[in-house]
Amino acid sequence: ASSWAMPMTGRPRNTFGPEHFRRYARHDDPLLLRLEKEAARKGIPIVGPAMGKLLYLLVRASGARRILELGTSIGYSAIWLARAVAPAGGKVTSLEWDAKTAAEARKNLATADVAGCAEVVVGDALGWLAGHARRRRFDLIFNDIDKELYTATLVPISMMLRPGGLAVFDNTSFKSAGDFLEAARRHPELEVLHLHCFLPGHDPDDDAITLCVKKGRR
Repeated sequence: ASSWAMPMTGRPRNTFGPEHFRRYARHDDPLLLRLEKEAARKGIPIVGPAMGKLLYLLVRASGARRILELGTSIGYSAIWLARAVAPAGGKVTSLEWDAKTAAEARKNLATADVAGCAEVVVGDALGWLAGHARRRRFDLIFNDIDKELYTATLVPISMMLRPGGLAVFDNTSFKSAGDFLEAARRHPELEVLHLHCFLPGHDPDDDAITLCVKKGRR
């Protein structure tokens, strides 16, 4: 019988714990490993290998070709997204507010040999969204900017998603994303799932992500 409605006071004895799953998040990609070590050394928050692979699989499974990323940082997640969309001839547009960081991301994308299908745009995310919400459409949008801005991005993101398109919001266990959780749940055009999960190598490992699919036929 299902126990979904029962309060959980601890991990059931017959399930694997988080440490068991760390081994499955490992990979041997030299560039990504270097970026992971660099991020750890400099205190740069990146999505990590588990979330990176999840984004990759979501793009491949959905057939997304037009990708928007809010929050490039050093380009770690953009590499995962670009590698996923490259076989379909798609493109990633990634926004980064800091010009120096954007330049570093472009170098990393070039090293990954995906610069041809990934564009890093320097600018303020809210301003860019306001200027493009009525003109641009995307199949998948990944949002990883400051969490207190998530609520403000919800309406323009919903406008930019094509029907059936997917938006992924990272780090939604942060208290600064609290208003967003309710706003997303109540949005009339979105099917929403708030998912608390363990993501090895993520910052933090124990976090939540929010998945939103725009209603309507493609």
